[in-house]
Amino acid sequence: MTPRDTDAPASPETSAPASAGTRSLRRRWIVAAAAATAVILVGGGVGIAYALSTESNRPDNLYAITVMLDPDVTADQQAAVEEELKGWNPTIGPVFRGSGAIASMAADVYQDDPETLERAADMPLPAMIVMTVESPTFNCEPVPALRELPGVQSIMIDGAAKTGGRHGRIECP
Repeated sequence: MTPRDTDAPASPETSAPASAGTRSLRRRWIVAAAAATAVILVGGGVGIAYALSTESNRPDNLYAITVMLDPDVTADQQAAVEEELKGWNPTIGPVFRGSGAIASMAADVYQDDPETLERAADMPLPAMIVMTVESPTFNCEPVPALRELPGVQSIMIDGAAKTGGRHGRIECP
């Protein structure tokens, strides 16, 4: 008796493949997530690099705050978010970056990968507000109030040491 003659159930390799539509949707989601992540990392990195290169008398740590806005955020909601962020005593910002600016940054990041750019062309990129705060430690206390403002989709906080060492992502409750 050969292995083909057994009544064993089909292996996962022989089960029905996912439909082309499911694969396309999954691929688009992955490309969009990768593009947004790259843009966020580049934006945060640029803010931290700028602050590190321009300030000679820095405190111990720099924190790049990125607030991703809802796609349908209103001008009043955006203004309220910016006003809240100004209360954090930023070193740089807050600076609004519209989806056009984000798309331009993504084009720079993926300039050597035209296939990714083509796939991401019809995917909406969120607008964001970015800023840098200098402080020996990061205070998470104002984050929940910011998170609750209308128009805020998500908040990311990245820290870097004065010497340029990376602390990484900061999670606030």
